[in-house]
Amino acid sequence: MALLSVSLFAADIMQLRDEIASISESGADRLHIDIMDGHFVPLFGCNTIWIKKVLAEIKIPAEIHFMAYLTEDLLEQYLLLKPEEAVIHIEAAEFDKNVRLLKKITYAGADCGLAISPATSPDALTPYLPYINTVLVMSRKPGEENSEFTEEVYTRIRDIDKMIRREEREIRINVDGGLDAGRALKAVKSGADEVVIGRAFYGEKNKRKMVESIHKNKR
Repeated sequence: MALLSVSLFAADIMQLRDEIASISESGADRLHIDIMDGHFVPLFGCNTIWIKKVLAEIKIPAEIHFMAYLTEDLLEQYLLLKPEEAVIHIEAAEFDKNVRLLKKITYAGADCGLAISPATSPDALTPYLPYINTVLVMSRKPGEENSEFTEEVYTRIRDIDKMIRREEREIRINVDGGLDAGRALKAVKSGADEVVIGRAFYGEKNKRKMVESIHKNKR
């Protein structure tokens, strides 16, 4: 069964309590939390105090996506929130540092993932495969509010899926960036195990139906 994760950053801050309640009521599987530093990507968000309050209101697991030049001290602060998964960006550091951070995530008891931006070749993932549980495939340029959805993502999903199978690894594929119900379903058909939906989720009247449409589809 494919999973649906809802982006917290896309919620209406003025209606946040209602938006959070709608996630729980929809049957969505996880809460996707973007951490942005204003340097690796232009936008900022979200701090640990705010996230802790949100997690107290919602009863589904959290996945934290770092779009940041991450330090080990900063990572530790967010791992104290006990996310189910933490994802770092392949482009944010050199191999040795990224592997060190991935191992720290694993040691903390969370699944670890590696995000890859549209401009990065999937081949760059190969040396990381022994260290990760998830590949987060970005379907648009990360951390830029008006960046465009890239249709090439479906080919990238298929290529990464072949790579994982060739290496005989059990690694999930997640897709994030500008997805609506139609794009999400196409991503699942291309090989994704999970999809992240933001604005399209909050704008959907029948949220439970959207979640069920993802759940009933298999890669």
